[in-house]
Amino acid sequence: MKIFELLTSFIAWLQIVFSPLFFGLVAGIIIYGIYPTTTGLIIGIVITALGLIVGVVFATRIWKRQGQ
Repeated sequence: MKIFELLTSFIAWLQIVFSPLFFGLVAGIIIYGIYPTTTGLIIGIVITALGLIVGVVFATRIWKRQGQ
């Protein structure tokens, strides 16, 4: 039963991570669409990475608060 609880917690963690990651990815794609240069690509990747980092921090904070 412990495996099932861990699996559902991990899926919930992934769902929380996905939301900021998705918004960062959309913003990165928009930036690259406006500035289709190497600089625009780098800025888009940085914005996407920031979305991932914010998502991981936020999801981990919630996961720890739930006592996992």
